[in-house]
Amino acid sequence: ANLNNRGVVASLIKRIKKNNQINLKHSNDYRDFIHVEDLNRILLRSSNYKNNGIFDVGTGRAVSIKQLANLIIKTFNYKCKIISVKPFKSKNNFSKSQMSSTIKNFFWRPKIKLEQGLKR
Repeated sequence: ANLNNRGVVASLIKRIKKNNQINLKHSNDYRDFIHVEDLNRILLRSSNYKNNGIFDVGTGRAVSIKQLANLIIKTFNYKCKIISVKPFKSKNNFSKSQMSSTIKNFFWRPKIKLEQGLKR
């Protein structure tokens, strides 16, 4: 999966479904994946917010790309082997939302867990 582009989940599902084995260059990079329905909920709630600020939106949970790939395999019962290959240097290998300010200001938390979102 090319982590510089968006759509890591869709890209991994497509590759895993199509192949018996895939190489992951960024298997130890971590991302915070949020379901679009949760994103829509916070965007609607924030549209009525009267104050200014910068707020992280996510789940507050970092998942490695390898964990994501294995979860996809398990969820859809695919037969695919994951091979971790040495990546080129990545400047952003960890991304996790800091949710405390968002939760406090919007009384909002994501509802859809990654495992559930994959099935939707």
